[in-house]
Amino acid sequence: MFSIAFFTSVLLLAVQVSTSPISQRDTEAAQVCEGEAYERNCYTQDLNITDIKLALAGLRLYTGLFTMPYNSSREPCEEWTVWSSDKNTVMITAKHLNKRNTSVLYDDIISTINGGPGANSTKRDQYLGGCTKKDEKGNIIAYTGGSMATYIRNPKAAEYTNSNFTNSVSNFTTEGIIIKLVRNTDVITLPPSNDGWGF
Repeated sequence: MFSIAFFTSVLLLAVQVSTSPISQRDTEAAQVCEGEAYERNCYTQDLNITDIKLALAGLRLYTGLFTMPYNSSREPCEEWTVWSSDKNTVMITAKHLNKRNTSVLYDDIISTINGGPGANSTKRDQYLGGCTKKDEKGNIIAYTGGSMATYIRNPKAAEYTNSNFTNSVSNFTTEGIIIKLVRNTDVITLPPSNDGWGF
């Protein structure tokens, strides 16, 4: 059972989020830990770059922390939807791999995909935006999506160092969430595009 102090800490963290998408539990993907890793794992999908950019633009509307609390009464390895749309062929999900309350900034979720503000192609290639298929000349012909641990750009950010995050009751950490860039199978797939990131 969670204590009153714990719920107070979670509530104070939630107040920091001016707007936030509703995190939905993906029941089909939940409880599956086998094969999951913090290292980058590129998939074999064909994702539309325009839809990837639109998904990131949608995620930029949210501020503050995305939180996955640990609950010992539930099965481990839950996977939640971070962002999706019924008009977009791409979705972003998060899987919780540890046994602690875990929170990461929405900005860090975005950076896990595009490498962060001002990232060049070399840096972006280290993140999910670098999961691609190329032709024999090295030209990108498709973006494949993938998964990796959340890229925490600034571990000393105020959201990660305030007392609501670090106190021993709430016991939050930034480690333990892997971000997935995947196809939204509920939406008709658009032709893949290789026109580049553009931002």
